[in-house]
Amino acid sequence: MQLIQLLKTMGISRLCIFLFGAVLASTMLAGCGGSSSSEKSSGQVVTEPESEPESEPESEPESEPESEPESEPESEPDPAPDTAQDMRSEKRGLAYGYHSENDLKAMQGKVKWWYNWDTQADANVKENYASYGYDFVPMAWDENFNEEALRSFLDNHPDVKYLLGWNEPNFMEQANLTPAEAAAHWPVLEAIAQDYNLKLVAPAVNYSPGNVDIPGTDDDYDPWLYLDAFFEACEGCQVDYIAVHCYMKYESAFSWYVGEFERYNKPIWVTEWAGWDDGGPANMGEQMNFLSDTVRWMESNDNIYRYSWFLGRSSEGYDQFPYLDVLLADGELTPLGSVYTSIPSNDFRYKIPARIEAEGAHSLTGFKHLATTDTTGLAKLIAASNEVAEYKLNVEEGGDYTLALRLASSANSDIAIRVDGLLVYTFEDINTGGVEAWMTFSSTPISLTAGDHILRVESKSSRFGFNWLELTN
Repeated sequence: MQLIQLLKTMGISRLCIFLFGAVLASTMLAGCGGSSSSEKSSGQVVTEPESEPESEPESEPESEPESEPESEPESEPDPAPDTAQDMRSEKRGLAYGYHSENDLKAMQGKVKWWYNWDTQADANVKENYASYGYDFVPMAWDENFNEEALRSFLDNHPDVKYLLGWNEPNFMEQANLTPAEAAAHWPVLEAIAQDYNLKLVAPAVNYSPGNVDIPGTDDDYDPWLYLDAFFEACEGCQVDYIAVHCYMKYESAFSWYVGEFERYNKPIWVTEWAGWDDGGPANMGEQMNFLSDTVRWMESNDNIYRYSWFLGRSSEGYDQFPYLDVLLADGELTPLGSVYTSIPSNDFRYKIPARIEAEGAHSLTGFKHLATTDTTGLAKLIAASNEVAEYKLNVEEGGDYTLALRLASSANSDIAIRVDGLLVYTFEDINTGGVEAWMTFSSTPISLTAGDHILRVESKSSRFGFNWLELTN
């Protein structure tokens, strides 16, 4: 089956999943919190003044404002490059099959791997993806996969380390294999894995319509019963990882569901996920918040080995339901893509001096996401009172540093900055005249010793937009 047909059939199967995901998701909860220190400092410098910015309502609308303030400067320098050479996340991948070389460049150092439901990499990047630091993971989609093509690809790409097994075999619209059939064909994959020293990832399952029979039960929709029957029929088989698909739209439902697969005592790959069930997200901001919450949960969970968002580009477009796209035009990220590629792993540290996108926080308490019309960046954080964004830093050379924040606010806002728990500066009475009237505010010098630090941005009052921070000496 051609890849485009696979994607279309995946869309059909998603509709069937809704019924099950909605029941589970309806009982889940969410919450937020933060700090409330009232300490103050002074001396901030506005480096990009605005003249008579267009006024905006006190509360930000659900959708993004259509116009930018008239006072926006004529030009704005491109964001300073992230000076860190480390991979932002070794876990992060993408489920997509039409990459260009420019797409790889746009995500380089921030996305580690991808797969495309096929036995070989996308034609445009097949011969050079490894030079950009990516892993490609081939898949045997069903028992009729092209073994000759897979072996040919592996012969020419000794960098490949993993092989994904059957794609949703518990869906009639997908691989459509009973547990016994999936087990009966598994030795073919084991032989390939042995010949090329590959690790094998189990058949990828999700809640299904229940149209593939699982022996001994009427609960044919249950992904765990399917895997139980598969492992019973494939006793002693090589299965190094579990693969999970999930389209529940609430982080609490997602984390519960994925966590249930820990019962198999194998590392987990979440090879498809997005907020889609139960009516899906109401807007792009909701999808951005869901992605942010679930990525940070997976980064902090040692049982999650890898994960891949579904998908790169859709036929609907990035700003249309269900708001899935992380890629826009050739080599360009969407606002959702900016959030996805910015979130760091727990052990990643930003090497200072650097500019850091606000959405690249290691942890967030209460902040929400929206697209921005600012001349730099694609996404912004929205803060209410007593919310916290935390960033892990590595200062290469000790000394005095200036902290700049890119902010927008229609009401007076106070923002406290803490380094390793100590208050080092407060931006006071920030009011740019609108929620998209962006200005850059700079601190007085902040002394930082060489080594590791944690910087916290704490909203103390009112509501404001936060695009990026920059530390320079």
